[in-house]
Amino acid sequence: MNLIVGRSALEGSIDIPASKSHTIRAVVIASLAFSLIEAFLILPAHLGSDWVLNRKKLEAKKRGPGQVFDNFMHWLRDNVYSHFLNWLVKWRYIAISFPIALVLITVGLFAGGHIRNTFFPMVDFDNFTLNVAFTPGDGEKQTLEFLDRFEAVIWEVSDEITEELGLDEPIIERTSKRLGSSFSGQERGAHAGSINVYPIDLEGYDISGREISTRVSMKIGKVPEARKFTVGGRNRWGSPVSIGLMSKNLEELEEAKDFMIARLNEMPQLKDVNENIALGKQEIRLDLKPRAYFLGLDESAIASQVRQGFYGAQAQRLQVGRDELRVWVRYPKSDRTTLGQMENMKIKTPQGTYPLSELADYHMERGPVAINRFNGSREIRVEAETVDPLASVPEILEQVEQEIMPELEAQFAGIRYVYQGQQKYSQEAMGQAGKYYLVAFAIILMLLVLHFRSVPKALIIILMIPVSLLGVAWGHGLHGQPLSMMSLWGAVALTGVIINDAIVFYAKYDGLLIEGWKVPDAVKEAGKIRLRPIILTSLTTTIGLFPMLFEKSVQAQFLIPMAISLAYGVALGTIFILIFFPVLIMLLNDVRVYARYLWTGVKPSQEEVETAMIQEKRKERFEKNRGKYKPTLEED
Repeated sequence: MNLIVGRSALEGSIDIPASKSHTIRAVVIASLAFSLIEAFLILPAHLGSDWVLNRKKLEAKKRGPGQVFDNFMHWLRDNVYSHFLNWLVKWRYIAISFPIALVLITVGLFAGGHIRNTFFPMVDFDNFTLNVAFTPGDGEKQTLEFLDRFEAVIWEVSDEITEELGLDEPIIERTSKRLGSSFSGQERGAHAGSINVYPIDLEGYDISGREISTRVSMKIGKVPEARKFTVGGRNRWGSPVSIGLMSKNLEELEEAKDFMIARLNEMPQLKDVNENIALGKQEIRLDLKPRAYFLGLDESAIASQVRQGFYGAQAQRLQVGRDELRVWVRYPKSDRTTLGQMENMKIKTPQGTYPLSELADYHMERGPVAINRFNGSREIRVEAETVDPLASVPEILEQVEQEIMPELEAQFAGIRYVYQGQQKYSQEAMGQAGKYYLVAFAIILMLLVLHFRSVPKALIIILMIPVSLLGVAWGHGLHGQPLSMMSLWGAVALTGVIINDAIVFYAKYDGLLIEGWKVPDAVKEAGKIRLRPIILTSLTTTIGLFPMLFEKSVQAQFLIPMAISLAYGVALGTIFILIFFPVLIMLLNDVRVYARYLWTGVKPSQEEVETAMIQEKRKERFEKNRGKYKPTLEED
């Protein structure tokens, strides 16, 4: 059994900064709330003003670009959409196969890797850091030599890129070299160093900070002399691959860590494989001999006496006036300078004193700077970055789970592991977002049922949500962006927009039925009437988001997936509502007709099974029955 004599700091797991998405939600909710105030209180006054209703201005609007747009919309409605809608209503059972086919195609695009997914989007960095750590004790001379060499390479890369882009000033503005600390302070001492690299503002240039850091890393190549070496910027979402290994057996944990690092280095998708444990100072590790156990000693007893002799122990506390003095006792300096003196020190036992050399053996070994614990066990975290910043992290972790983890568990039975980094953070974010979204979804469904007085109607409106998600997937594929958590938040915002378009379509259809239209004619007319407002609302939303899709600034990068989800989801969702939503209405009507036919044996008309007509007849019966009863004065 090993006993470590030394001092180690306890360090907990590092938490990823909390999400700031609540700020976005607050802004969106406030904007929508103000739009309601504007729509109900301000807009009616504007529309009813003499300036808006001026006859000359209304006549002038019939000429110019406005009239051209009106003519185009009339042509689109009467010559294209109307004929297409007639075909869709007639051949609805064939038409419904098209969205099903599109869903299958989208699934195939995911399976084929044409549309990828990851936990969080790649966000470029304004600056990056070169970190290096050698074995503690190597000395600062070696560290400085390598830092100087790395800095020279950085400026060589700067000159190359500057010449390629034809710039008048260097692409790298300045560098900052630091000796004694690296890896965010995890490694400290003369064996560690770092270089912070600050490029100029890269907005508008055809190169990113990530590309510059990659070229620096490739030009430097491997550094076999270094124990740890990385080139890159800070990932605000945590490491893409982060695996926490846990065990109470320290030797087994170290072996498992070395195994994991070696296997991850074999994967071509990964780079900068490192551990989160830094080597510390030399420690004396004692191995107790059988005689020590025979004398009734344990590790704590011997360690306590060694500490008292070489470090000291408090013998007395004295009160001198208002001050308190503590008296510590330890060996004289001349008796605590060599390891030989430690071997000959006397260990007190109930049977007398014995030299330490008769009770324990010792060896020198470097201990960790910090001890990380997770769920009550000691943890070593192995982390890695992806070579391709747009790589699918879930696919990489799945490969790790299938190929590496079975071998790890087979060789090290006492090792437990847990995925940290981006996967852990995404699971936490998904759990929190899913909890609140389910509540919001239930409220939306309840409001739809109350408004239309029909569960099936509410369900086919809700069905437009997953259909519009096809646009989310296709948009990310077109832009070469993997789906991420930010994409999901954009899809959540998409939910409300798509439902609004479906609601206004269905409401108009119900109104036409009450006016006496037949079901097929009401569906077609509702589509023709709602074509313009649905297209305009969706078009303005999509166009308003497109500038963000092509924004190159670092600050906008994490918003781009949200914008892609909303823009393409609204665009494709609008097409589905105008084309396939009428088909769903007709199919629901067919189901209701044949369901009542099977139940009663009498086939009803298409209008008799519609909820709007049923509610209208109930209203007429109520009004009729109320008219038969007129209270008299005596009854009053």
